[in-house]
Amino acid sequence: MAIRKPPVRRSPRSRWLVQALAGLALVGAVLLGPRIFEGRAALQWTRYHASGRSELRPGEWARQTARWAARSVDLLAPLPGGAEAASLAVGVARDLEAQHPREAASLCQPLERTLTRVGASRWRSLGLAGPLLECQAVRARAESRALAEPAAQPGRVSP
Repeated sequence: MAIRKPPVRRSPRSRWLVQALAGLALVGAVLLGPRIFEGRAALQWTRYHASGRSELRPGEWARQTARWAARSVDLLAPLPGGAEAASLAVGVARDLEAQHPREAASLCQPLERTLTRVGASRWRSLGLAGPLLECQAVRARAESRALAEPAAQPGRVSP
């Protein structure tokens, strides 16, 4: 015959504490769940555009990559997904820099604004300092390269 232990009786105070913690966890999940879900979706779009599989022209490719990367950084920072999206977008800008410097600079501008804004928060800026510095460097090189290129004039044929 097994000996039964008497049930553990909790004081009303500890029962209240457990219920309060469960309530806080539920409220946190309800408030942060959609934000994290949307940020992960933006990260997936960033990965797609950064993979180069899209059949977009360079300008549209840069615009879409910047849009989704900035959205992902905005929603996911300080989680690692925000830094990953920023790094992927900077990689695309580096790829575009040699052949399409104007598009590379246009990709870096909105991303740099988002990284600077998010980086103003001490807590949310974790992991974003490297991508921000790299984005600024790529933008500066792309802008100087774009200025060095002769401007294409419509209706005029180059010799």
